[in-house]
Amino acid sequence: MRTLGVIPARLASTRLPRKVLRQVAGRPLLAWVVDAARACPQLDQVLVAADSEEVVALCRQLGFPVQLTSPDLPSGTDRVHAIAQLVDAEIYVNIQGDEPLLRPEHIAALLRPFAHPDAAITTLRGSAAQVQSARTALDGRLGGCGRYEADVLTNRADDIAWCNQRLAHFREFAPRNGVDAEAVLAGLGGVPNL
Repeated sequence: MRTLGVIPARLASTRLPRKVLRQVAGRPLLAWVVDAARACPQLDQVLVAADSEEVVALCRQLGFPVQLTSPDLPSGTDRVHAIAQLVDAEIYVNIQGDEPLLRPEHIAALLRPFAHPDAAITTLRGSAAQVQSARTALDGRLGGCGRYEADVLTNRADDIAWCNQRLAHFREFAPRNGVDAEAVLAGLGGVPNL
């Protein structure tokens, strides 16, 4: 089963423009992500889905496989979809281009559920303690990466119901904490029609 890791990398980030090119510990942020993804033996190939010639040039300089996608695509998921139209695979892994703390074992955990024939989508999750421990990662003290688990979604009705339930919960409770739920969901590329 061919598995392709796709790293959407865009300069037009609204919160921190050009972040994939910013230096982190002496290297571009994107380089940390690509190296971690390439170290995962479960990925047959890793490809950066760029939105600009500047990101393409960086990738070529560093020897990273790259494909230029339209700068008009609104989300990383749209970039993965664009790559899926060009590169054949059975599994496409959407790897965030701004995740310098990514480890190969995260991707392995994400892919593990695909051994089940009904798995269609997985998403990585970790405990609050793991999120807190990630704050110490840049000084070499990251712990607990191997305990991440993958939630599995299939095309079965109960999984679709679960997704809709989680979205309803988010929409109900986000405003109570001063968060505009619809703006957050729009920033994530919208909600799929389930």
